Amino acid sequence: MESAKKAVCYASLLPLLHIIAATPAAATEANEGALPAAGEVSQGESINDITVTAQKRETRLQKTPASINAVTQSTLENSAVYGLNDLAKVVPGLVITDNGPGQRRIALRGIRSPGEPQVAIYYDEAPLAGAPGTTSDSGGNQGDLQLFDVERVEVLRGPQGTLYGASSMGGAVRIIYRKPDERLSAGVDLIGSTTHYAGENYQVNAMVNVPIVDDRLAIRAVYFRRKNAGWIDNPGLGNESINREETEGARLLLRAKPTDWLTLDFGFHYYDATGANPVWAPGSGKFISASLAKLNFEDKNRLYTGTANADLGFADLIVTGSYQDRDSSFRRDPNHFLLTAFNNPAFCRRHFTAATCATPQGMQNFNAYVDSVTPLAYVSPQTMKNGSGEVRLQSKDAGLLSWTVGAYWSLRTSWVGSSGILVDASGDLREDAPLDFKRRVRDRLRQVAGFGEVSVRPLDGLTVTGGIRYYDYRRTVAGEIMKGFDLINFAVQPWTVRGTKENGLLYKANVAYQLSPEVLVYAQAASGFRPGGANQVIGLPSSFTPYQSDKLWTYEAGAKTTLLNGRLLFNLTGYVTDWKNLQVTGNSGTFLFLTNAGNAKVKGVEIETVALPFRGLQLSANVNLLSAKLTSDQINDLVIASGRKGDRIPQIANTGFSVAAQYEWDLGGLRALVRSDLSYVGPSYGDFRPDSPSYRRMGDYADVGARIGVSKDNWAAYIFATNLFDVRGRTTAGVAVGSNVEEVTTISPRTIGVNLKFGI
Repeated sequence: MESAKKAVCYASLLPLLHIIAATPAAATEANEGALPAAGEVSQGESINDITVTAQKRETRLQKTPASINAVTQSTLENSAVYGLNDLAKVVPGLVITDNGPGQRRIALRGIRSPGEPQVAIYYDEAPLAGAPGTTSDSGGNQGDLQLFDVERVEVLRGPQGTLYGASSMGGAVRIIYRKPDERLSAGVDLIGSTTHYAGENYQVNAMVNVPIVDDRLAIRAVYFRRKNAGWIDNPGLGNESINREETEGARLLLRAKPTDWLTLDFGFHYYDATGANPVWAPGSGKFISASLAKLNFEDKNRLYTGTANADLGFADLIVTGSYQDRDSSFRRDPNHFLLTAFNNPAFCRRHFTAATCATPQGMQNFNAYVDSVTPLAYVSPQTMKNGSGEVRLQSKDAGLLSWTVGAYWSLRTSWVGSSGILVDASGDLREDAPLDFKRRVRDRLRQVAGFGEVSVRPLDGLTVTGGIRYYDYRRTVAGEIMKGFDLINFAVQPWTVRGTKENGLLYKANVAYQLSPEVLVYAQAASGFRPGGANQVIGLPSSFTPYQSDKLWTYEAGAKTTLLNGRLLFNLTGYVTDWKNLQVTGNSGTFLFLTNAGNAKVKGVEIETVALPFRGLQLSANVNLLSAKLTSDQINDLVIASGRKGDRIPQIANTGFSVAAQYEWDLGGLRALVRSDLSYVGPSYGDFRPDSPSYRRMGDYADVGARIGVSKDNWAAYIFATNLFDVRGRTTAGVAVGSNVEEVTTISPRTIGVNLKFGI
């Protein structure tokens, strides 16, 4: 009830936003300022439909029978959306679990669990792979995004299996970058800000576009650098601002048109980030970390892409390829768990005999041993390489029939080491100390697929679409333990290779009817999956090694409407998802591992609206309502996991919404803008069961932002604020492994800044 009251209270701020924006208008333009997620405001008083490529061909958003958010660059800028974490503010229902740079998990429509990603990330045509790490959890190690100089971000809700394949069972996020063009241009975007409890931040973004050969060859280069002050301290280690982040990167795009019928696009993306796990312990104080080791993270990502688009007359041939090279290193703190070993006979018997542990002297000797191997950090350097390619042939989108056929291939390989390294009183690694343990793991995942979609228009306004995809994957995991650690039951183990494989089919059926030029209705059934695998070898019994893919079917119906001569847009989608054979974390008593157990059902409604009450003013709102619960106990022949029938899926809020008001007008030869937005995330919990130590409340907060400024020709100046009321909204909540120490991550405290833009 309390949450419902808060939601109503937050929603009641919408009229206030309207009042703030409601000043007499003179003019508004489309190419400047924020644009609503579903459409663009034209120079007149109607919403222009955005062109999207979510179905791997150009379509108008309001004519595309699917649930899609298309967020333009100006909306991103005016909502202070600069990276992956911020994107959730403008896309209700998009859940980001933040464990620091390069360690973020994305969920859509309540589909969230460990393992391979459930939401695919694409840079244009190139998939961005997550690194599997030491726990085969590549879905929790998805890379960051720098959302500068993009044309739009497309968020596709629901399974995208037939066109996007594995790891898109919850949806897909596509970053569409601005391409090189025939105009010499350059721009600089400067941001300076201060964050409460932290300090000063800065961000520098720069772009230059250079035509080399008229109508034939051009390049576009982007550079960005960002530094965010941290607001979490660790007085136990004598460290301040431990979660500060620094990011630097570049992007180079080349477009060539050797002939009128062939377009070639090549790209290089570089991303270098350093930071630390932003977790803190409320029991130790506000924004205070209880970690006994520094949890630093480093991530270097290089992505090479190429696309050839050939107009063959009767059809278009598209060939894409990408190669991702990623090096990272992360640390974990096991000390709260290991410190429970003191005076613990069960731990003692892992090191000494039971008879020795039964004596006072034996226990004293054991405590001395524990003291000699703690505190420590788990340190995991990792290298990952991922190559992918796709070729597809698709008809021109006209007439009775349109079709797409294609083939896909990818190969991901990774090496990850894992060592226990002692730390000093400041939490720094003692590089000269002997290792507590050492192991290494190799992971190899190869996927191939063939796919096709056909759309038939038997009647005026009616379109019937069917799609199918055949997939085949093979996964091999190999590893060895070179030095064991008895406190965690690590024993020396020779190089061991395990593997798994699977193939199958994915389907899609869609019926859409254009009732009028302003109203589209549709119904769809689609399936999705993500690969299974083999648990990385840490001495598990062989029966625990393999785990299977999990799969789902989503049934949805929706309507897209543009009313009042283009002044009102209203979209509505309802869906039901049946999710089978969930990948979950099991516990053998000593080891955590992935297995399959239980089924779930997700039911939801998505609402999107944009209104232009009068010239210059735009109001928008997005609402996401869902129920995500288990429909069976998480029990299989090997393990009993924590969830039971009727439990909610952790870290998934039942409610979420965003509202925004923006007004633009002429002001003495300048163009003025004022905007305010609010995003609300409903309550959820960190685990399935109330009796779990990790069953901690999170969410139930509103993030309010504002922006005001002026622009003219090739410059602009704005003042902005995020988290205006400085709420401590929890984005994750649980306990440190093997302890009852509560640990949380929260949204950034209130930030106020200035944004300056210059261009030619």
